[in-house]
Amino acid sequence: MPYKNLSLLAALASLLAFAGVSEAARLTRTPYLQSVTPTSALVAFRTDVDCAPRVRFGLGTDTSRIATAPATGRLHVVKLEGLQAGAEHSYAVEACGATTQPVRFTTATPPGSGRVRFAAVGDFGTGATSEISVGRTILSRKPHFFLGLGDGAYDNGTDSEHQTKLFQPLAPLLAEVPIYTTPGNHEYLTDKAQPYVDNFYLPTNNPAGTERYYSFDWGPAHVISLDSSCLLALGVAKGRCDQAAQRAWLISDLASTQQPWKIVFFHHPPYSSAAEHGSEVKLREMYAPVFEQYGVDMVLTGHDHTYERTHPMKGNTATAGGITYLVVGTGSHAKAFVPAQPSWSAMRSNRSAGYLDVIIEDGTLTGQMVTQTGAVLDTFQITKTLPPRPEQPVLSAEHSRGSSPLEVLLTAQTSQEGATLQWDFGDGQTAEGETVSHVYAEPGSYTVTLTATDGNQVLTHSLTVTAEATAGEPTSGTEPGTQTPPPSGATPGAPSEAVPDLGLEPSPQAGCSATGAGAWLVLAAPLAWVLSRRRRHE
Repeated sequence: MPYKNLSLLAALASLLAFAGVSEAARLTRTPYLQSVTPTSALVAFRTDVDCAPRVRFGLGTDTSRIATAPATGRLHVVKLEGLQAGAEHSYAVEACGATTQPVRFTTATPPGSGRVRFAAVGDFGTGATSEISVGRTILSRKPHFFLGLGDGAYDNGTDSEHQTKLFQPLAPLLAEVPIYTTPGNHEYLTDKAQPYVDNFYLPTNNPAGTERYYSFDWGPAHVISLDSSCLLALGVAKGRCDQAAQRAWLISDLASTQQPWKIVFFHHPPYSSAAEHGSEVKLREMYAPVFEQYGVDMVLTGHDHTYERTHPMKGNTATAGGITYLVVGTGSHAKAFVPAQPSWSAMRSNRSAGYLDVIIEDGTLTGQMVTQTGAVLDTFQITKTLPPRPEQPVLSAEHSRGSSPLEVLLTAQTSQEGATLQWDFGDGQTAEGETVSHVYAEPGSYTVTLTATDGNQVLTHSLTVTAEATAGEPTSGTEPGTQTPPPSGATPGAPSEAVPDLGLEPSPQAGCSATGAGAWLVLAAPLAWVLSRRRRHE
């Protein structure tokens, strides 16, 4: 009888061990950044089993803060909040049995401030070695963000092609640099670009609430993505976008921005001397006057697998102070030009795969066409006279770190007389005035943001306040004031292709299986909401 009990216990132990091993998660898509702002960022990834993962993150090399999924799933989008504007942060994903090595990224600087660097290229989604080389070269120059100019998943823009032609070959880049994309004609070959929409988590600030066209600010730049298949009223786009609505939104968006630099990107080129496609004259005639009226500085496109830069153009004429149009369809293989170079074409090349590197600082925009090996094929500048920039408000705090409950005295100084001073304490509470005090009752790290508004000029400044737990006080890992929305019920279905090695290794959080994922929710409440969304059908 004792032997039977021992056998039963051994069998039970074996069964439990097998269950824990078989349900440990594996990342079928490594982390990629989306929709980074001055104070937040999205980290997206996929697992091969239903799991409730978490992301460790923090300022600099610190990863002590935690954002935890409120529900299990396979498609994960974790929002990191309370970040410091224009600063380097680190994050690492812990996915129920595995973890990634920490990687760094930089948050956006507030609108109207600072310097910005970005990369742009289209027609890269082949999975070829040239795409991998271009991605590696982009990462070596450490841009703040990356603009994908369409056709990022050949041949048909399916979910599996996004995985094998975009997320796998560009995994190291996308882990550190947020990608903002626009749909190309190849994305539209599958379900009117629905897989494209499902694979990205982009801004939704147009009236339709879609990701097919949108805008965002980063420092001094206002960047607009347009759906050119819709703008051209191409049949593949019917039913998924409205040409008139997009044009009306574009005009409203350009009219309302106060940013000194305006960049527009989409797929089909208004100007191109490539032999395969060439200029979309209809698009040029309809939208160039809008761009000119509202002071667009540069228009970036792909479609033709070439690099070409126009002279500054206005009304189809090369004119000082006009708009510079570029084709940067050089993400993989190049194609031919027509023999005669048009008079509006300032520089063109089809010699190498590469990308456009752009730096904006004060009144100067500098662009370079950089090949996959790092050689520079073209350099140009756009300059403008900008009005003097008001000094940023100065924010100081007494007792910004101490035991909870913690009372903090906050003082603002600004050169803007009569400006409205609005405080956001980072715990859901706000106040106005030059000097305010606030009590943080619960332990945690809080980002205090001061916003100074004077007419159309808006300036911000932030700092971190840390309320420490008193001796013997339990801590839950929860950021006070964070609200977690109910899960949207994401549909499992991550592709099972292998992913490149980004330092994936066994997690020190011992084997968190699908059945044990709920325990994380008890032990560590979320610092930030997580969107595990059911795929949208527009």
